[in-house]
Amino acid sequence: MDRTQQSKAKKYRSRRASTWRAASGSIGVTTIGLALIASLNGIRVTGHLTPVSLVLAGLLVLLNGLSFSELAARAPQASGTYAVVSCQSPSTALTFLTGWAMALGSIGLCALLAHTAGSYLHHFIFLWTEYSVASTLAAFIVLTLTVLITSLRRSTPRKRWFSMPATGLVLVLALCIIALPLTNVENYRADSSALGQTVALSLGAFIAIELTAVRASEINRRATKIHLALLMTLVISTAIAAAIVTVSIGVAGPQAIGEAGTVLAPMGKAFWNSWGEGVFLFVGFIALINALPPTLRMAVNQLYHMGRDGFLPNWLIQTRRRQGIPTRLLVVTGLLVLPAIWIPADILGYVSGLIYLFVLVLTNTVLFRQPRET
Repeated sequence: MDRTQQSKAKKYRSRRASTWRAASGSIGVTTIGLALIASLNGIRVTGHLTPVSLVLAGLLVLLNGLSFSELAARAPQASGTYAVVSCQSPSTALTFLTGWAMALGSIGLCALLAHTAGSYLHHFIFLWTEYSVASTLAAFIVLTLTVLITSLRRSTPRKRWFSMPATGLVLVLALCIIALPLTNVENYRADSSALGQTVALSLGAFIAIELTAVRASEINRRATKIHLALLMTLVISTAIAAAIVTVSIGVAGPQAIGEAGTVLAPMGKAFWNSWGEGVFLFVGFIALINALPPTLRMAVNQLYHMGRDGFLPNWLIQTRRRQGIPTRLLVVTGLLVLPAIWIPADILGYVSGLIYLFVLVLTNTVLFRQPRET
């Protein structure tokens, strides 16, 4: 083997990723979306049974997610739901619907992350300065900075065993473990209802599983490991999110969380008054802003692949040589996220969940139309 071939082989091996590294980013974003966003609206309508709703939503996605893992294993090169459906389905209409559904779902999740990050920043600033900053204004600032930083970064970031969203998740878990001794069993005995509403609200957060699907082509022995990567993402995300919400409800109570407007702040206040509230708000904000950039890149990735198939103008998907990022498409995606920030979080959560259900239906349709082996 000459030097050129050795260099290509080394570069190819360097792109290979372990199952954990391919799934860690998705686990971080999905868990943060479930624990800090979907659970807040869920606690207001479901109370102490919110963790049960999260588990039911995870089981629903798991049963339907097996369809995608089967399609991804069959595809010659899996790089997301749209790419897999485009490869496996001869129907242009089905491919078009899947692409736009995933893109809109990703944009909705970006808006939810930005909106919740703005809410945490609003509460943090008001706690220490008593100066009120509108949550939507804070969300706009967070989103603008995210688009700017993403446009300046390279499209192939350095390898890390732990992704940034997973790092933020570890910080949130550490705070929950610290507050665990303050759990009050009486907080689990309040009245609850509307279990199904929280299941619908939780489905939107599972769109982040696409982060694992995008990196499927980098997994070693993809045909056999893609099933494990998706299963790992779903099970770990659901279990950790349910644990975080269970501790939060046990420490602060459903009523205090609903009135505060954040999942972590009442737990921090119960732990160490205003100082604890400030620390918990800051860590929650860090976790949310770490989850926003990969989710934004996920939406850009969906639209970029659609543009390559001719569904978007060619000038929109042109990339910069140095960063390798379609800057115009990134800015357009940010502009699409911007108006969604002003939509109430509960309505946006329902819409994102319904969109993801539609994606699952389309994926099952593609699998159903596959020829059966005899």
